[in-house]
Amino acid sequence: MRHPVTIRTATPADLDAIGHVEAACFGAHALPPIALRQFLDLGGPRCLVATQDRAVTAHALAAVDHAGHGWLLGLAVHPQARRQGLGGRLTRAVVDAFARDDVRPVFLTVDPDNAGARALYARCGFHDDTLVPDCFGPGENRLRMRWG
Repeated sequence: MRHPVTIRTATPADLDAIGHVEAACFGAHALPPIALRQFLDLGGPRCLVATQDRAVTAHALAAVDHAGHGWLLGLAVHPQARRQGLGGRLTRAVVDAFARDDVRPVFLTVDPDNAGARALYARCGFHDDTLVPDCFGPGENRLRMRWG
């Protein structure tokens, strides 16, 4: 029997598990451990994990930029934990954390062809903002979405 999902602030003790989720979701494009550690250091309480049976099954990485805007920098749900609403719950928890601190707007970038992710973010109140050509290099376009 599976236990309920808990969403909590990520800690350095979660880094290996977060890296495992990254690798399961993104393979060769997964964030390396040093980047994950830096995101945790920068995002603090806005970096969240979802746990079930004490195992990290998903994470959201978020931080505030130099202009005071919030950013959802990364969201990943382990393939075996999908279809349980974890992506939406984590996204809403990040937005709620920004709202509590009166941080607006909140941005994220997503592959414009990823209809599933775009729909998830839209359900959480994000809307299309700007297409950023070559955001991650030639041909790596991203759609910037905005909340608030």
